[in-house]
Amino acid sequence: MSVVQSTSITKPYFQAEILPCVEGLTYKGYLLPPVNNMENVAVDYPDLVRKAALDSVKGYEDLLTRLTKLPAMLRQITSLLRQGIKEQVTYAKESLSQVDTSFERLQVDPEDSIFFSRFRDMSGSLGRRVVNRIQTSAFNLTKNEILPAFLELQNFLRYEYVPRVRSGPGISNIPDGDKFYLAAMKFHLGSDMSPEEVHQIGKEEVSRLKEGAIKVIEELGVNKTFRQFTDYLLSEPSQKFSSKQEALDMYRYRISEINEKLPTMFPKDILTGR
Repeated sequence: MSVVQSTSITKPYFQAEILPCVEGLTYKGYLLPPVNNMENVAVDYPDLVRKAALDSVKGYEDLLTRLTKLPAMLRQITSLLRQGIKEQVTYAKESLSQVDTSFERLQVDPEDSIFFSRFRDMSGSLGRRVVNRIQTSAFNLTKNEILPAFLELQNFLRYEYVPRVRSGPGISNIPDGDKFYLAAMKFHLGSDMSPEEVHQIGKEEVSRLKEGAIKVIEELGVNKTFRQFTDYLLSEPSQKFSSKQEALDMYRYRISEINEKLPTMFPKDILTGR
């Protein structure tokens, strides 16, 4: 396939991804950085460190390099949140209900912090001088920069930001909130559907699913209401995976089914990268 052909195929996908982001800058979503119940730097970054592949000196050095940039990123988040207060683009208190606890969990002895503990058990086979150097750098970074930076952001959220969050849970409570909502919908749906249209689709889908479930109940001859039957399914052991392996096998099977159908939906070069 030629470059021109490939570009003509990939361009719509690229535009669908990037244009909503560019248009969304108008509504200043960047003033809502990841410090909420769903996306939280105090949860996501420790998870990233926890999952990092550390099977070589380079792996440890790469992680250490990445961690050196974390304090500056946390200060940038504070700056964005502070600007959000000025421009009245803030989270709702409901979006922050679990955030302080997640930050509090990070304030432990540096020896026990996830930001150092991944380095603590480095194998001596990597070279004692190298191990000592990396461990010392990781410990000092954790103690003197990372944990204080997280505490600084936590205190800002607790004492300056939370008292100034928007008046209600809906995004309509910020300037041009209705337009912000429409832009977010376009980003996630890839269309210009109205909130009312989406809501109606949801209602119809719930109704369709409920009707199907009631039909199944009738076919089974079960003398239960819809609510009673759903409660029964939630508590019935046979409706749950019996083991971790059974769950994995089911998901692998579903993935294989999806993979078989992908070539009917996307061009080959998109799937293979060739």
